[in-house]
Amino acid sequence: MKYLLTIAEELGPLMQLAVQAAAQAGAIIRHGAQAINNVRAKGSPADLVTEIDISANAEIIRVLRDGGVKIHVLSEELSPDWSGDLGSEFWSVDPLDATTAFILRAGSHYPSVMLAYVQEKVAVAAVIHFPLSGEWFIGTLAAGVYRCSDADETVRQVNLQSFGARILNQAWVATNAYPVARHRSWGFSVYEGELGEPGVTRLITNEVPHSGLAMRMFTSGLDVILHDNVSDRIKQAPWDVFPVQCLIEAAGGLVVNLDGKRYDPLKPEPFMVCRNQALLEEILRFRHLLEW
Repeated sequence: MKYLLTIAEELGPLMQLAVQAAAQAGAIIRHGAQAINNVRAKGSPADLVTEIDISANAEIIRVLRDGGVKIHVLSEELSPDWSGDLGSEFWSVDPLDATTAFILRAGSHYPSVMLAYVQEKVAVAAVIHFPLSGEWFIGTLAAGVYRCSDADETVRQVNLQSFGARILNQAWVATNAYPVARHRSWGFSVYEGELGEPGVTRLITNEVPHSGLAMRMFTSGLDVILHDNVSDRIKQAPWDVFPVQCLIEAAGGLVVNLDGKRYDPLKPEPFMVCRNQALLEEILRFRHLLEW
């Protein structure tokens, strides 16, 4: 992690602390992956939690508190309530994203540790670590995004404008839908239907639900992600979105609602992650259909 720590030091003490916390949580996840025990459902049968989630969450908070953090920590497993006043700054923590994929051993590129430092409801620094593959994505709105690998100790700055589609019919679009059709929002269904028409995109896929999916935009030809999300059956909570939003925006991309306005993770609704403005503008031509 030598090169990663060097970059984190250059990005400041908040990033150093976030990397340290993510690394500790990642170690718990790697060790726990050998024997996953005490699995239970939190709400729906597909919303699962393990003792590994809880342990990783506790370790992150310990590292943050030991590092002098006194502000609120919004975390999926230990402090998930965002209905009250979170203050002008807080940390957002998802200790183990894609728990179900982790339990089912769907692949090393699914489980991730995600942290973001939020000021005035805007994530300004973030870390997303995939502990089973050794990948890291770290960055700030001011300094951009760095991709790192434990395997070969490489660190490179990445952005979303250097490759990928700029025309919708050349784009790869991924969707993250509710598995039960009646739970899907009207807006999501309209956009998904229009984007799925022949010739509108080059490829449209329905992905295994995981927030770290957006990091594939840095490593593949994935250009757009369409997320369904409704307030009475939340798929993407604030801790799922703040870290992703920070890194995507820091790399020149956009995270917006179906009207094209910047997405507010504290107010769940369907949203899109887009590589560039040109693709977003093409997609928004379907917006008038939402008025039916």
